[in-house]
Amino acid sequence: MKNIIKTSLFIMLFVFIMPSIVKAEYTPDKQHSSMSAGDEIYLDLGDLNWEHVYIYIWADNGSGEYKSWPNADEMTKVSDEEKIYRYIVPNDIGDNKDMVIFKNGLGGDSNKSINLSYIKSKYAYKITTSSTTESQGGYWYLYDKDEFTSRVDEIMSYKDNKEYYTEASYGNYDTLVDTFQTQLNQELVLESEKDSNNHDTGKYYLDIDYTLYDIDQIISNLVLNKSLLEDLINVEKGKIDEYKNDYTEESVNNYKDALDTLLNDIDSIDTVDKLKAEIEKVKKAKNKLVKKEVAKDESNKEVREVKEETKKAVKAGDNIDLIIYSLIISMGLLFYKEKRYN
Repeated sequence: MKNIIKTSLFIMLFVFIMPSIVKAEYTPDKQHSSMSAGDEIYLDLGDLNWEHVYIYIWADNGSGEYKSWPNADEMTKVSDEEKIYRYIVPNDIGDNKDMVIFKNGLGGDSNKSINLSYIKSKYAYKITTSSTTESQGGYWYLYDKDEFTSRVDEIMSYKDNKEYYTEASYGNYDTLVDTFQTQLNQELVLESEKDSNNHDTGKYYLDIDYTLYDIDQIISNLVLNKSLLEDLINVEKGKIDEYKNDYTEESVNNYKDALDTLLNDIDSIDTVDKLKAEIEKVKKAKNKLVKKEVAKDESNKEVREVKEETKKAVKAGDNIDLIIYSLIISMGLLFYKEKRYN
């Protein structure tokens, strides 16, 4: 019996706290509010085929209508391909206007929506019923997703730089981003928050709000993985003696000094771009190592040997030319003597 009671208490406790687990720490902040000049209100007719679409606006506190019923403003069709209409709240809307009815140009309950509380700009009310006797019901969804799509590049940039953050701080960021993109490609339906008794609290949310909240929580607590730079520097410092075999002592010492400076400056790095730049500095400093002149000296020695051989060859050639020249002169003298005495 005690075990049954304990199990029942556990289940009740789990059910009670489960919403907070599923919904993280985000608190719904959308609620019934007054519209302002310039707000955009949309109507999605769904399967209905209204010839004309109008919007009637009034104040829930009884302070007045924007236009006396049944007068209303006509809405503008967004495109020929969609049965979606838009209304931009005019400058003279006045105060406290927070209720709307969408209606066809015809009379009768079946040609209008139920009374709707205005929540926020850029939402569309989608009619999902098709009653012939009652007002049409449906739900609100976010039509203009700019507030979320404008965050995509920023959100993806953290994913692209995943390696530059510690694994612990990065957590399940990839999963949240995948969820965010999936939700963004779906209809963002406005949901009503419920209390522990499943009653409406008067506040509303989108499921994507919770996902974005969790994403922002991770972003605000990301920790740079500076060990990428520190480990690279320590590996290079461990090779200093090895580098002295192949590079000049001066260039190796300069490289070591550069590594020490970069290591001392690690604490000042506070962005991914700075971390990347410091890692690049290690590579550039290494490229400044200067090879010893051993190979060059050997090359010069070979050049000098070739030059000496060339000189010898030239001298030998000069001697041959002198001999030939002497023979020619000797032969000329003999020929002259012979001719003279004959």
